[in-house]
Amino acid sequence: MRVRDQWAYHSRLYRAAELVTRADDLELVQLNSFGCGVDAVTTDQVQEILESAGGVYTTLKIDEVSNLGAATIRLRSLAAASEARRRQREEEAAGTGERAAADGAAVVEETQDPAESIEIDTTASPADGDHTLAGRVARSERSLPAATTPMFTDEMRRTHTILMPQMSPIHFRPLVPLMRRLGYKVELLESASKADLEVGLRYVNNDACFPAIMVIGQLIGAFEDGTHDPDKCVVAISQTGGMCRATNYAAMLRKGLREAGYPQIPVLAVSLQGIEENPGFKLTPTMAYKALQGVVIGDTLSTCLLRVRPYEAAPGSAQALYERWNTIICEFFEHKGRSATWGGRIGYRRLLREMVREFDALPLEDVPRKPRVGVVGEILVKFQPDANNHVVDVIEAEGCEAVVPGLLAFFLNGMTTAQWKADTYGIGTDTVYQKKAGVWFIEQVQAPARAALAAAGGKFDVESPIAEMAEKASQILSLGNQAGEGWLLTAEMVELIEHGAPNIVCCQPFACLPNHVVGKGMFREIRRRYPQANIVGIDYDPGASEVNQLNRIKLMISTAFMMRQDADREEVAHVQSPSAAGRLLTGIDNASDDGRTTRDLIADLGPAPDGTPTSPDVAAPERVGADRA
Repeated sequence: MRVRDQWAYHSRLYRAAELVTRADDLELVQLNSFGCGVDAVTTDQVQEILESAGGVYTTLKIDEVSNLGAATIRLRSLAAASEARRRQREEEAAGTGERAAADGAAVVEETQDPAESIEIDTTASPADGDHTLAGRVARSERSLPAATTPMFTDEMRRTHTILMPQMSPIHFRPLVPLMRRLGYKVELLESASKADLEVGLRYVNNDACFPAIMVIGQLIGAFEDGTHDPDKCVVAISQTGGMCRATNYAAMLRKGLREAGYPQIPVLAVSLQGIEENPGFKLTPTMAYKALQGVVIGDTLSTCLLRVRPYEAAPGSAQALYERWNTIICEFFEHKGRSATWGGRIGYRRLLREMVREFDALPLEDVPRKPRVGVVGEILVKFQPDANNHVVDVIEAEGCEAVVPGLLAFFLNGMTTAQWKADTYGIGTDTVYQKKAGVWFIEQVQAPARAALAAAGGKFDVESPIAEMAEKASQILSLGNQAGEGWLLTAEMVELIEHGAPNIVCCQPFACLPNHVVGKGMFREIRRRYPQANIVGIDYDPGASEVNQLNRIKLMISTAFMMRQDADREEVAHVQSPSAAGRLLTGIDNASDDGRTTRDLIADLGPAPDGTPTSPDVAAPERVGADRA
């Protein structure tokens, strides 16, 4: 098959489709739940199985709409097609019988000697007379489309360029010089345009998650616009393994390339589990170790840049410093620790220390700390500016400080729960110690960055160890939530709140159901535990309204500023009259200049029995009136 078979339910679907191809009296109708992105994988594969044997594929999308007129029409069309094929089979069988009788009569007439024996071919395959769907294709080799693509060979390392989709500019830019140093020709596709999204919608099942549409559209779009030679390029894409549909991104990409007319392009699927093999690409220990260093450096660089950029005394100075260190980091990886920009050799630990020191020394305006707004969510929508409509730029333009948790924790969360899975499910017991050792090793690589950030005297945040984050998350949800970002997404929201960033944008790609569970599904409990939490969930997909996204972010930021004003009033009241401050509590009832309180603004976000918003999707004007009364 083209896809990676990840789930037992899907295995039964594929077996059912194969069974239908072997019987004339069976047809298949697949019920597809609206918004079930997992079915984006199965529907295409079931269709390919049926059509490879000449069958007809029918799917019915089920949602809350009770009008079954369209479903009735499709079922009647299937019945009519099935009846037409039955009559065609009968006519073919009758025609075959008549031709056989005529051929036999002709042989008898041509025989000169009645005693002459007539040879009868008894070696004909039974399939020749088999008129089932499978029998009709038995005489030719049956294959599923795009089940395989050319492999990336050793020879291609010298002649082909590997195209990589963008996921996180700060983290991915150093990968290019690192891969160049290891002998690969690599090009990073820096940005994804609206045209790339249109390409993705054209060649990817539209029920697939937004990251799949964006990444695959970006890769195929590189050939559609004529800027790259399909005969001299290889496309690379990641496979996460496990439950996430990203494991099947490679299969979706192969289907898209075939339909776009580029079946000759090799697909390089990269995964830590080694799900697919390519002779021309080896994930060596050196590559893995340097990539790990790159993730740590990228996380540290992101922390420093986002902390100082909103307060820079000279406009553009923080970005200029970032560009300087991005150049040093790229040279560090390409030239084995040597950097012309730095002026000589620089080691990994020193690079981290000096980078943090220069950002710490950057002149800043003497102004109070701005409201801090965290950004969490699905990994691509969280880090890729083109996917989240440049949410960090929006936050900073609104006068706030953006905080984006690092990428390293994403690679740690699966190994961190190894003991929990062994104790709860009894699985992976033989690899628990190896995974614990892996977590320890990765945190040792991260230790110099944590030390450099801590040496700045509290100016920069230092994330908690992954074990502490898992403990915090376990108080709200089960660590068995492993699909998508899993429990880590909830842990990051708690971590942000406890580090002074209670205002959070949760970026959710449409159709990524697991992240909606561990993201939006946890809002109410987080707000119950942390009344100051000001969280908004933003859905991203190709058809989402950017204006609506912007308005919701601005509403959340307005709430953040009002809560900041309330806190300032409470602090002043505490100094002037400690007894009055005791009645203020969180300051949520203090009125601003226009007479509205923070409680009023929060009530606009939705009903909340505990006085905090639950969802910006639901307005509650009656609650606003009750609170004002």
